[in-house]
Amino acid sequence: MCELFGASFNKQAGIQFAFTNFRERGRTNPDGWGLAWYPDDKSSQIIKEAKPAAESPMSKFLTTQNTLKSKIFISHVRIATGTPHVHSNTHPFGRIYNRRDFVFAHNGSLSGFENLELSGYYPLGDTDSEYAFCFLLGFIREAQIKTWSLNRFETLKRKLQKINEHGKFNCIFSDGEYLFCYHTNSERAPTLRYVRREFPFNNIRYKDSDQEILLEDLKDESHKGYIISTKVLSEGEDWRDFEAGQLIVFKKGEIVFS
Repeated sequence: MCELFGASFNKQAGIQFAFTNFRERGRTNPDGWGLAWYPDDKSSQIIKEAKPAAESPMSKFLTTQNTLKSKIFISHVRIATGTPHVHSNTHPFGRIYNRRDFVFAHNGSLSGFENLELSGYYPLGDTDSEYAFCFLLGFIREAQIKTWSLNRFETLKRKLQKINEHGKFNCIFSDGEYLFCYHTNSERAPTLRYVRREFPFNNIRYKDSDQEILLEDLKDESHKGYIISTKVLSEGEDWRDFEAGQLIVFKKGEIVFS
C-alpha cells in the first residue's frame, strides 16, 4: 500500500535526510512518487513522476538541495491499485481555494466513492484519492471556510469520516498554513505515526539508508516540529501512533487540534 510523509516546522527547514530515506520506500511502492512544499508559505511547489522514487534522477537531485526549505512538506510513494501509472494519477494533487494552494496525498483504497457528490472541483485522473480530494475541497468551499477554528476542525473531521465510510483512508493535506493528518478508522490498515523534534535533539539513525544523523549539527535551539509517516523512518526517536479515526492538525511545528 502507498506510503505517506509529512512535516510541520515552526520555521523553514530542509528535509534532505528524511526524504533521502523516504524515497527508498519507492522500491516497494514503484508506481510513482511526489514531493510538495511551500517555498514562501503561500504558493506550493509540486514535483512528481509516475516512476519509482528510488530510481528517479529527479528525486535523487532533490535530496542534494540544502536550499530546499519550507515549514510544510508532503510526500507520497505509490503502488497502483488498478489505475494507470501516469502523471495525472500521481500524488500529491493540488488545487486552489480562497487564494491558497491546497496539496493532498492519500493511502488506502475506497469503494463506491463515486457516490460522493462533487461540487466545483473535479479530478483530472482516475484515482479514488483525487476524487476524495475534490469532494473534500468542494465541501470546504461550499462551507465557505476561509479561516479555521476548533468547531471547523470538528466539522472537517466528520467530513473525513464520511469519506472513510468507503474504505481505508489515510490522508495528509495542507493549505500552506496548516498540515491536516487523518488516520483511517478501518481495521488492518496501515497506521500513521508522528514524532516530535525539538531541542535538545537526539542522534538518530534512519532505517532505510542506515544513515546516522546528529540533529544538533543541523538545527539551532529554536527549531521544532513534527515528522509524520506511514511507517517509522528512524531509530532513537519516540514515534507515536495515531488513533483510529483521529485527525491531528499541525501549525508551525505545534499540534493545534487533536
